[in-house]
Amino acid sequence: MIALVLSSLLVVLIWWLTLLNFYLELAYFLFLGMFLLLEMAIHPRHFRNVGLIREARKHGGIEGQITYKKWFSYRISANDLYIMSALFLFIAILTFQQFFLGGAIMCLATGIRHSRLAKKENLTRLDFQTQIQK
Repeated sequence: MIALVLSSLLVVLIWWLTLLNFYLELAYFLFLGMFLLLEMAIHPRHFRNVGLIREARKHGGIEGQITYKKWFSYRISANDLYIMSALFLFIAILTFQQFFLGGAIMCLATGIRHSRLAKKENLTRLDFQTQIQK
């Protein structure tokens, strides 16, 4: 919640500075793309999960219990973010828009963070299993 408020304040501050200096307009679109396009990359995954659960309940296409390991969930999220980053970068190159470049940068950075968290969780799991076997 605090991060959302701070990022919103940052966008408003950059917009206000843009009114004072025209050259900051490029930075404004970059930051706006960083915040908005990251959300556009994440929300389809949530919608897909809701649709999957709805269909499974309605038509019974899934049986038993499905569980994802934390590291696996981070890995899938990182892959989704890398794909969206490549898409936004491609659009940025075609349109020369800083908005899409910002989205590409933020999706890539978040994907790298999720990859690191996946490695950390997987190593923690392996260390725990090694300690149990001793």
